Amino acid sequence: MSRDFSRDFWEIITERLEPVNTLVVIDEAHNYACYQGCSPSNHMIEKTLREGRKWNLGVVLASQRVLDFSIDIRNNVNTVFFSKLQTPSDFEQLKNFVDLAGIRLETLSLLETREFFFAGLGNPLKYPMLIKVREVGGPSR
Repeated sequence: MSRDFSRDFWEIITERLEPVNTLVVIDEAHNYACYQGCSPSNHMIEKTLREGRKWNLGVVLASQRVLDFSIDIRNNVNTVFFSKLQTPSDFEQLKNFVDLAGIRLETLSLLETREFFFAGLGNPLKYPMLIKVREVGGPSR
């Protein structure tokens, strides 16, 4: 998420004082939301996570390295989808900010392709929910 890109959204919000109805997806987010070396993108992501909901400005952070997210960013994430994790330390970090309700690292290793746990404020249940994303075929010709 470049600084100019996110700054433009905040300028629109400041000028119009109305929702922007936008969802920004940041793949490999650990490169933009990290502790050090990610400024100013990490500050803009944090601001968007913290204040964007009231303006219908959302952010999806896609990463396999939750450990690399800054603490301020992790503290403002409210819904998490997770599957197999790369390392036990990633699992331990995830446990620090999501109630895993008894899910163990061994359980994650049994997940198949397109299977995820869904936890946090976006989940209507108190405990993580296992979901399977169906395969979508290519466009018919």
